[in-house]
Amino acid sequence: MSSRKHLASHCRSIFNSLSVLRGKCRLAGTRRSPREMQFAGSFEWLEPRRVLTAYTVNTTLDIVGVDGSLSLREAIVAAESNLPFGDAPAGQSFGDIIFFDIALDGQTLNLLGGGFTLSDDLEIGDSFAEVTINAGSVSRHFTITGGETFSFNNVNLVNGLTGGNGGAVSISGAAFVNFTEVVIADNAAAGNGGGIFSDGGTLTLTNVSLQNNDATGPGSSGGGLFSLNGSVVVSNSLVSANTATSEGGGLWSQTRLVVRDGSQIVGNIASGNAADEGGGGLYNYGGLLRILDSQVRNNRANGISGSGGGILSTDGTLDLRRTTVSSNIANRAGGGIEVINGYSRLEDSTLGGALANNGNIAGPAGFANPGNGGGLHVSGTSGTVVDLLGTVVRNNFAAREGGGLWHQSGGLMQIRLGTFVLNNVAAGPAADDGGGGLFNNGGFVNVLDSQVNGNAATGLLGSGGGIFTISNTVNVFNSGISGNNAVRAGGGVEIVDGVLLITNSTVNGNAAGRNGTGAPGNGGGVHVTGSSGTNVVSDNSLFTSNIADTEGGGLWNQSGSRMVMKNNTRLFGNSALGDAADDGGGGAFNNGGLLRILDSTVAGNSATGISGSGGGVLSTDGILNIRRSDIQANVANRAGGGIEVIDGIAILLLTNLGGVDGSDGNVAGPSGSANPGAGGGLHISGNNDTFVSVQQSTVQNNFAASEGGGLWVQAGSRLHVVGGSLVRDNLSQNGGGLYSNGGRASIIDSAFASNDATQSGGGIFIEAGGEVFYNTPAISGNTSANVGGGVFNAGLLSLY
Repeated sequence: MSSRKHLASHCRSIFNSLSVLRGKCRLAGTRRSPREMQFAGSFEWLEPRRVLTAYTVNTTLDIVGVDGSLSLREAIVAAESNLPFGDAPAGQSFGDIIFFDIALDGQTLNLLGGGFTLSDDLEIGDSFAEVTINAGSVSRHFTITGGETFSFNNVNLVNGLTGGNGGAVSISGAAFVNFTEVVIADNAAAGNGGGIFSDGGTLTLTNVSLQNNDATGPGSSGGGLFSLNGSVVVSNSLVSANTATSEGGGLWSQTRLVVRDGSQIVGNIASGNAADEGGGGLYNYGGLLRILDSQVRNNRANGISGSGGGILSTDGTLDLRRTTVSSNIANRAGGGIEVINGYSRLEDSTLGGALANNGNIAGPAGFANPGNGGGLHVSGTSGTVVDLLGTVVRNNFAAREGGGLWHQSGGLMQIRLGTFVLNNVAAGPAADDGGGGLFNNGGFVNVLDSQVNGNAATGLLGSGGGIFTISNTVNVFNSGISGNNAVRAGGGVEIVDGVLLITNSTVNGNAAGRNGTGAPGNGGGVHVTGSSGTNVVSDNSLFTSNIADTEGGGLWNQSGSRMVMKNNTRLFGNSALGDAADDGGGGAFNNGGLLRILDSTVAGNSATGISGSGGGVLSTDGILNIRRSDIQANVANRAGGGIEVIDGIAILLLTNLGGVDGSDGNVAGPSGSANPGAGGGLHISGNNDTFVSVQQSTVQNNFAASEGGGLWVQAGSRLHVVGGSLVRDNLSQNGGGLYSNGGRASIIDSAFASNDATQSGGGIFIEAGGEVFYNTPAISGNTSANVGGGVFNAGLLSLY
């Protein structure tokens, strides 16, 4: 069709007549003149062929009759019937072309006699004259049937109206229909397809403007275009300001729809009230929706529970590449995109944008219902897969959960290959609301080689600034979770139940609290709420510079849950700011669960509150198991510079509590902040038969401003130092190596050496009621400024 158009246009521009044709424009069957024979070598003569009829419309009037003027109606009827009609000669069964005289450029042709039905090949318009065909809100422009080819070029179709489908154009059958440099605007259908309705065949829109069309009837969809069957390609086109009462304000498709080459889907509205209605820009009803190098922006699903402000895909395949979805709004969910089921892929694309007003919104003020998944929301539960590759999810907002992304149970979401989830906000007020970057409602999530940064859960009790996961598994591999914050808990990650795996990754600069609400602000890096077998495993990862207003600067673990740090995981430079004696845990706070630290490092963390405890680790109950690890250079104002144990069981095996010089030692009671400063390395507060075992470990170079430079044990608690452990070079006022405040300490096959007390008990200080059982080679080289260089005993000391 394109070559035929080019040939006809070329002939027309040179000769303006089909009666004098030469060269490639020569009519079949003519003879060459002697002069033409001289130039025979300059031409390629064509074989005999059929020639289409070319019409040149030269009047804007919708008239019929032999009056010397050729109207559009005369040309179309003659071309369609292949019989003469008015001033138009008969058309050909294999196709015809209708041109518009150059004098009609910019003119409007009003269809007074209604629209046209087309079933025979036809091309209307060319690049010489742009005309507007106005249906006068009386009928649609074209009804296209059959399996022929139809092309429309440089024409504008406006003010079409129908009580059925297709306000401007209705297509059925296996037709090939092409629109090029066409405006389809201000049309309306009481059925589907305010601009175009297509049921079969192949439809191509190139450099088309599909604007201000409306699907107005109850339940009507596809304001700009409704595609029921066949395939549609939209290239370098504008789909703008169209509306539908139900679904697909701009485009609706259950077939193959390709939007590409700089197309823009802008400012469309779908007003369906149900949760599976909406799709302000586009609605994919289980087909293939592919969007390449295009934009979907400023669209809206404004129904009561409308979803998918930019795009709603119920099933099938959604494929976005190098595409931006921005500034879209949905009342219920999926400000940018709502996916119910099927497979969705976003590659090298953007959800939101660099500026705050580029973000998509789920739950605008006054209309939130409830407002989940600002950038993308996944509703499906049956094997839904969403894959984000090299994509940016940025500056999106959800009134309740999942500022950037929201994922349902039963599906898989992959965030990988350099995807960035940045600066998204979830504003839900409840403790189980939040997930500024991602809210996982029980699905399986992989975060691979990607970043979740700068997101926030800003609600009154909002949790999970970066990620909030309810259950199932979130796997973070070779990725970063940085600079996120939550008001209540889990500045980086909040996990209720299920599994969280963090491998070869960094959790950096996240914050829980930090706004004075006292909400309370726990778990700056990761917070665990669940109590039914929740598992958090960190493997070769770094938790650094995270802050909690109250407890667990780096990590916070709940009773009944299991948290494991292993394989060179590092808790470094995290802070807990809580003022109470049972607040703190600068590196990690274990609230009665199982916390295991294996072959890892807890260093440079702090509990900075007025009576903050456990600079490195605070364990209120449960089990604390530390093996082959380093607990160094941590600081607490009150007690437990390295570790604070209140109740439960703690076992340290082959572990360094402190270090080889003063800079590695843990500190309880730093200068100017001591309150009072007890248990520089380890402080045991419990009086309910708490048990702590230090096995084959070193307690070295720790400092306490008041008591127990190395170790401090409370009445009712038990401490075992066994298996060749070494307590040395620790410093405090009293009990440089060990202070027993009425607790029981058993020291077996271990040594206390070179500890120092600025007052009494350089090696060991035993308060009244305290008991120390000592079976060891020596207590040597310890010093005190007052009495008891080796041991000061006011309780019970047994040497054997």
